[in-house]
Amino acid sequence: DNTSTWYTTDDATFEITGVQLEVGQVANDFKHESYAETLQKCQRYFWRFNLDDQYTVAANVNCHSASNAYGGIIFPVELRAAGAALTKHETYTDWELYEGGTERDVTAIGATGIAGKQSAQIRVTTNETMTQGNGGWFRAGNNTNCWLAWDVEL
Repeated sequence: DNTSTWYTTDDATFEITGVQLEVGQVANDFKHESYAETLQKCQRYFWRFNLDDQYTVAANVNCHSASNAYGGIIFPVELRAAGAALTKHETYTDWELYEGGTERDVTAIGATGIAGKQSAQIRVTTNETMTQGNGGWFRAGNNTNCWLAWDVEL
């Protein structure tokens, strides 16, 4: 059912799986690897934390001041290097700080410069007054598309 001219068709694709490319004159046995093993190898370079339900907690936080809270994120696997760059869902109205029984608007999410191989610290800012020393949660608000990601690509 395939024609010999499939490659001349606009947007033609050729999909292949189960191939192992090697350098050299000798072929080795094919290495079968589970999805979980491959995922863990990839997460050493990039990890995206998806908060896919309303009020899913990203981190427990401590209110360092009236407007800033700090929390820690533990990575699922050790990153290949410290100092990962943080990217995030930047529609801040989709996030919230929950402190003192009150849902507070988020105005900024930032990396603190403290990102090791196993965890990172984040700073969450609000324009509402919090009580210094209180604990709370940094979480997805009414949106289920919130995410945080750390990148240590080569």
